[in-house]
Amino acid sequence: MHSRVGELLTPGGIRRAEQLLADTGRTPGQLGLPSRMLIALHRGRPREAMDLARRSAVTGVHTCDAVQSAMYHHAAVQLVCGGRLTRARELLALARTRQPMLPHLLDSAQALCDLVGGEAGQARSLLRAAVRRAESDGVLAGTDLLWLRVADVATYVGRPEVLTECLAKAEVVARRVGTDRAETTRLVLHAAVHKDQGAARAARRPAQQRQQPLEECAVLAHLIRHGMGDPAMVRDTYAMLGELDALMPRFWLRPLMRTYGVAVPGRQATAEENERPLAVLVSEQAPTAHAVGAYRRPHEDGPGPRGQPGRVPRVRMWRSSCGCLS
Repeated sequence: MHSRVGELLTPGGIRRAEQLLADTGRTPGQLGLPSRMLIALHRGRPREAMDLARRSAVTGVHTCDAVQSAMYHHAAVQLVCGGRLTRARELLALARTRQPMLPHLLDSAQALCDLVGGEAGQARSLLRAAVRRAESDGVLAGTDLLWLRVADVATYVGRPEVLTECLAKAEVVARRVGTDRAETTRLVLHAAVHKDQGAARAARRPAQQRQQPLEECAVLAHLIRHGMGDPAMVRDTYAMLGELDALMPRFWLRPLMRTYGVAVPGRQATAEENERPLAVLVSEQAPTAHAVGAYRRPHEDGPGPRGQPGRVPRVRMWRSSCGCLS
């Protein structure tokens, strides 16, 4: 039963996994650490999830099966969301020494590290290789996240035409894998490509109904970045990011809040919070170029449209953050 739950959790089938637990009279506490980590994370308990991931990394067997690959991926994304790029890279390096069953999941998280650090070219190369490997091996589990990451990088480098390919690939994954997450990924990309508000609402609805704040936050961040948001959505996302202690995504969202005409609440608190990402990056001993890249402010990307002094930067809003979609 434990292995079956892990099989369901790896491609994002948390609803089915929890239903299996209920049907068999089991609780998450009876599962292995990687499965418990994924459930805690999807239920909006990131600190508990990261504690479980750390325990698994230091006490688990020195292998990396499918559910462990998913655990390392999501743990690394959470570290990036907290500005801890060095620790995210170290965790991924550790996972690679354990012969991961799903290496493309680690590549997806590594690409996020590279993108946040300003290495878009490196992220693109890594993702291309990951896609080729997954397709060559005939692996579908987790490729919904991979194609979403490809779309992120394409948007960043100014190649929106790539999103059409990402959508086509995500449609295949959604049909064949059949998980809620894969379908949500398809809807997000469909909304982005076709500017379809109906698809945007449909993408958000399942996470709301299942009360999965991490997934909902990830969906909202992608929709906002692709211009499919509204002021209420932006406010909701900003508040949820605070509850999830997602330091960097909250920082990256603030310029977009102004674009949507949403005031950033609490000027003094915001000013103090703005200093936290750089402090974390410095404490991580991140290379100077990476720290500056991740911390870049809107006005440093050049003048905005119609003379506005600070267009929204294409970079620094990658969510991933934020968990199950990234």
